[in-house]
Amino acid sequence: MWVRQARGEGDDDVGKLAYAVDVQPGGEYALWARVRQDRGGVTEGRLTATIGAARADTVPVTGADWRWVMLGSTRLPAGELTVTLEAAGKGLSVDRLLLTDDPAYTPQGRGSDVDIVPPPAPGAPTLVEATHFDLRIRWQPVAVSTVTHYQVYRTRGTGVEPTQTCLVGSPSAPELLDYNLRPGEEYSYLVTAVDDWGHESPASPLLLARTEPLAKCVETLVALSDLPEVAATPLDGTEAPGLYRFTDAQEQVLEIPFELGIEGDYVIWLHGAPDQSDMTSFSYRVDDTPWRVRTLPGKEIVAGQQVAERVQWDRLMDHRQEAGTVWHLTPGPHVLCLAKAGASPMSLVLDKIMVTNDFSTIPPGERFLW
Repeated sequence: MWVRQARGEGDDDVGKLAYAVDVQPGGEYALWARVRQDRGGVTEGRLTATIGAARADTVPVTGADWRWVMLGSTRLPAGELTVTLEAAGKGLSVDRLLLTDDPAYTPQGRGSDVDIVPPPAPGAPTLVEATHFDLRIRWQPVAVSTVTHYQVYRTRGTGVEPTQTCLVGSPSAPELLDYNLRPGEEYSYLVTAVDDWGHESPASPLLLARTEPLAKCVETLVALSDLPEVAATPLDGTEAPGLYRFTDAQEQVLEIPFELGIEGDYVIWLHGAPDQSDMTSFSYRVDDTPWRVRTLPGKEIVAGQQVAERVQWDRLMDHRQEAGTVWHLTPGPHVLCLAKAGASPMSLVLDKIMVTNDFSTIPPGERFLW
């Protein structure tokens, strides 16, 4: 919980959070919260708690270091109750709550000394589905109410270990879709369970799984310099050999032909860069498919920098999608079309494209990372 503004300055719900708790058994309980003031400790916030129908104390929150504060004690009935926190002030943070029936207990550190027993290991993960580039795995959930999520560790081959370098996901459900893998490769998996105190279980038994191999891997590289006619302007060869400039001033479509030998799903990489600015947008399509829009980022342009120094690889995708655009294409000739995108100015330099059915392939050289 982090309060950006004081209550009353904006939305009515700003600075207010509710949590469901199961009190077993009923009795006298104390509520603690670990808090700090994020603005360097120079301002003061206030935190008020309500437990069920009982209103606890309001306490000041000062200082930049995490500390535990007691929000009061009250007698609670057994069963499910709601703990509500209301904050006043700016920059106040709460990361842990502790409800205890031990009046002598004062939490320290992260408060994890209350429970030092990790949850049991999950059951062996199993392979649910395998494609050329994805593996979906599942495992039996750990029957402990304090488990908040699982850690899934993976590596190519059999050398997986439950370490940060092998961590690929932290799902709250006992399932993971592991994507963007290499076709025909073997991967090994381990799964652990993590409870609400941060304790991690021993690892599950090992799972070995393999993606489906591609019948044939296709990588088609097309250089604009090899095309007899392109609707783009070649740059000075001394500055950027092989590069072409394509701008909205040309008011036409740049057509880049390519040919495929087998049917399948394909992605396209473009080797280019914005010409005169730090980004540019353009429309693109393959054959008669719908037009899509791509915004291409660029390196910061510094004085005297050569155009060729800014050119990088970018996998064509719609700026409204998280996943890359995929085309199902038949054998034979096809055309990638580039054009202006609406009213946005466009100035693009490029020299080649790569068409491939291997989604895990990354062309050699620099690539855009957004």
